[in-house]
Amino acid sequence: MAYLSKHEYFLREQAAARRMAENAEIETLTEAQHDALATLCAVRHELHSTPRVGEVLFNGEAADHSRLWDIIDTETQDNKTLSALVAVGLPALDWSCDPVEYDTSFCWPEVYGTRITEDDRDEAIAALYDLSEAYNSAVEDYLRKIDEEYGTHYAPTGALRNF
Repeated sequence: MAYLSKHEYFLREQAAARRMAENAEIETLTEAQHDALATLCAVRHELHSTPRVGEVLFNGEAADHSRLWDIIDTETQDNKTLSALVAVGLPALDWSCDPVEYDTSFCWPEVYGTRITEDDRDEAIAALYDLSEAYNSAVEDYLRKIDEEYGTHYAPTGALRNF
């Protein structure tokens, strides 16, 4: 993520809001389709812009832990954001995530009575960073295809990203 001042970040939010409003006026999609895409953009941004997202996904006691897993989890619940796309007649997003593959319960000795090394912890967190980036990439690819097909501008440019 790029480093922006509060004012610059405010301006970026304003520009994104304008872009979403302009998208909503494009008649190649229905209002419900625009709403579903705007929601997808919002949750993608939420996950992508969460500081230390890998650590938050790792730490079951983190305030945003469950909310962020709800964004990317497609196996243990009905992912409302992704199912809404299909429900309004848009193509399905090619994304699948089973949180069991990223089970971090072994990392909590006070609960499970196990101990892990710092290297194991770092490896688990790195895998979760990779997972969040894979989700972000899948959504951005999907949005670019939607933009191409329907003449919209939902996909982020990524111009200010700092990798």
